[in-house]
Amino acid sequence: MLAGFVCYFACGIIKKRLGIDDALDVFAVHGVGGIMGSLLLAVFGTSAFGGFGVENTGAQLLLQIKGVGFTLIWSAAGTLIIIAIVKATVGLRIENDVEHVGSTKQNMAKPLTTSNNLSPFPFDGKCQSDHQTVQTRRSP
Repeated sequence: MLAGFVCYFACGIIKKRLGIDDALDVFAVHGVGGIMGSLLLAVFGTSAFGGFGVENTGAQLLLQIKGVGFTLIWSAAGTLIIIAIVKATVGLRIENDVEHVGSTKQNMAKPLTTSNNLSPFPFDGKCQSDHQTVQTRRSP
């Protein structure tokens, strides 16, 4: 329950105070929750809590802090490498006019068809998109 509260407040802090654009709150939930779980392992790993028998909580906490630090550095380095590759190949941002129109509308501006529909579910030929009904042709 504590992790839920901590991750909930981390979502607000990361978005508002740090100004990081994390639309799905991935780091706030998974990153902060994982860090919290890793650090609390030193406490809840003791036999008093039914853990695996950590006897020196301080030494285990130091080990957990080192592990969290290494993981953060490793993840940041990997992310920077991926960003460099994407930036060099296809770019990180879309053009301003495409962003204004909407990338889905700009890139998918062709009629929907069911000729390649492999779904086992029946398709009635109508698709709801952008508050407009788009007629599609039925496959024979």
